[in-house]
Amino acid sequence: MAVAAQTLLAAEPGAEAHGRLSLRQASVLSHPQDDDRPLLNLFSGNGSEANISDDENSDESTDAASPVAGPSSRKAVAQGAAESELVPAQRQSILNRRAVVRYFSDATKTPEVHDITPPAASSSSSPTSTLPIARTLGATDARGTQYDVLLKLDVSTGCGGRIWPAAEVLGAYLASHGPDLRERWRGRTIVELGAGTGLAGLLVARMGLGVQGVWITDQDAMMQLMRENLALNQTQAQAPLPDPCHVEELNWGEPIPDTVPSQPDVLLLADCVYLEIAFQPLVDTMAALSTPATEILFCYQKRRKADKRFFALLRKKFTFDNVDDDDPVRMERYRREGTQLLRVRRKQS
Repeated sequence: MAVAAQTLLAAEPGAEAHGRLSLRQASVLSHPQDDDRPLLNLFSGNGSEANISDDENSDESTDAASPVAGPSSRKAVAQGAAESELVPAQRQSILNRRAVVRYFSDATKTPEVHDITPPAASSSSSPTSTLPIARTLGATDARGTQYDVLLKLDVSTGCGGRIWPAAEVLGAYLASHGPDLRERWRGRTIVELGAGTGLAGLLVARMGLGVQGVWITDQDAMMQLMRENLALNQTQAQAPLPDPCHVEELNWGEPIPDTVPSQPDVLLLADCVYLEIAFQPLVDTMAALSTPATEILFCYQKRRKADKRFFALLRKKFTFDNVDDDDPVRMERYRREGTQLLRVRRKQS
């Protein structure tokens, strides 16, 4: 599903420019110079309708979904993350790929993914190889301000190494609320849980909101990929990230490490509800990091009935409502496609 459109990239000499795709269109993206390569599924969704209601969750038993946190739970979560929703073709195709994700301040504009994988990238895993990169980062044109995030995509260490549906919705919301976030988040600490590639946190750092710092966190298996993505945006982008960004290991259900703010001002989560054994550890970590004053943006892609167990667990310690200050057309579209953007708040003790 290649789209013939002017690319935002400065293509390498002799290389074909890659097409510009929306994140939804990028669910099937092939390499333009090798028709025999497996399709690159950057993004996927199931199109189901999401509807989290009190009635839907109140009849779900939660005791069986509450594993004991610790090394054994961590290992099980890591194994599940490595295997979750990745078919063999995806494992073969999303290896050492490069992409630019572009978000817009104009809420009517759909985010775009640009595949910028050099033709010989499959033969080298070096994060310092020269990449064709965006000419402008944070530039302004008729579509408003544009925010570009450079990513390496690689699922060899787990499903977090690709772009997932909730990234489009959360990122688009953040990008279109720059002035409001700059006022609210200036001088604040931001932590992204289950960051995977680090896309949402890197976007916040790219927007230059004047935050004290952004911490993108995940399990050990994702550390190298997140470090490489941070380096891409610091050294291979035309301009370094305006705000500080840090990569740290944080295992759900375990004590918060000293390297991560113990009570950040903002928590970001995108597509973290995917494995039942991780439901209770995730809720526990959210509770450990938050107070009733913590702002929590939680983007969720509905996939299975078992996900209701997570929200039953979440309701014990948190309240949550749909974010209602997004673009109406965009909200209607992503809710129809099974995605919900929630504002979560810790209950008073």
